Amino acid sequence: MVRAVQHLQSLAIAPQLYAFTSLWRFYVTTSPAYQEAQNHHAASIIWRWPHGRFRLSFAALANGWVDDWEPHQLCEEAAFPSSVEPLIRRLVDSTPSSAAGGTS
Repeated sequence: MVRAVQHLQSLAIAPQLYAFTSLWRFYVTTSPAYQEAQNHHAASIIWRWPHGRFRLSFAALANGWVDDWEPHQLCEEAAFPSSVEPLIRRLVDSTPSSAAGGTS
């Protein structure tokens, strides 16, 4: 999991991402706080250590922080970068625009 987090930190879009853990999951989102989660999405990353695989999924945060999101993808540790990067691109592309929030 440490190498996975280090890979995420190395991405050019890392400053746009926020992360938190919940029990045995690691979440990556564009929402800086739960109170701002409406219309945001998250990628769920679970390290399935007995099997040596990651379980990756993507969902809207409006459904809750710890739902068992489907569908999911399983990948070996070596395939993590190529498997997670499309999810991260999708996450950033789905970020609500600041104009939609109506700042004053």
